[in-house]
Amino acid sequence: MKWRLTFSEPGVPEHKRNVFNSVRVEVPAQTESGPVSIESAAALGKAKDSTRHVGWVLVAAALVPDDDHVTDWLVPHPVARLAFDPTRIEDRMLRRVWKDPLARTIWLAVRYRHLVNQYFTGECLNAAREIRRLRPTDVPQLERAMRHGMPSHACGITEPFWSQFLPYVLGHKQLGYLTTAA
Repeated sequence: MKWRLTFSEPGVPEHKRNVFNSVRVEVPAQTESGPVSIESAAALGKAKDSTRHVGWVLVAAALVPDDDHVTDWLVPHPVARLAFDPTRIEDRMLRRVWKDPLARTIWLAVRYRHLVNQYFTGECLNAAREIRRLRPTDVPQLERAMRHGMPSHACGITEPFWSQFLPYVLGHKQLGYLTTAA
C-alpha cells in the first residue's frame, strides 16, 4: 500500500485544482519498522522537492494499492480549449499550422502544457514535416522526429508526453479544439 497525498494552495476547490496550483505525491504506507501514519506520510510528502511551495498545504490523502497509478494527461484529450478563434487570426504562420492537421495537432498538444517562444508556430510546421519524413512508429522515433523539428521546444518535453502523444501521430486518436472567444 502507499499514501497518495495532494498538496495545494489553501482555498482552491477540488474541481479547480490543476498542475499549476497543486501537486500529487506518493509515499510508502509501510516501512521496515511498521505502518506509516498519516502524520508521518504528510511530513514525508512535505519534504519532497515538488511540494516545497510556500503556503501549500495537504488537502487530500488516500491509502491506495501499490499498483494504483494515476496518470496526469499531458495531452488535452479529446479537445483543447482556446481563448481565441484560430480560423480568424491574422498571423499567416498560424493559419498555415491550422490548415495542416498534423501541425495543428502538434500545436494543440505541445501548447497545452509547455511554455513556448516566438519560434513555436514555425517549429510545429517543421516537426510535422519531420514526422511525415521519418514516419515514427514508436516513442523513441517520435521523440527523435520532434526534437529535430522543434529544437527549442522538444528538449523540455519528458517521456509521459511522448507515449500519450504517439496515438495522435499514428492517427489512432484525434485531437480537437473548442473556442471560448465570442
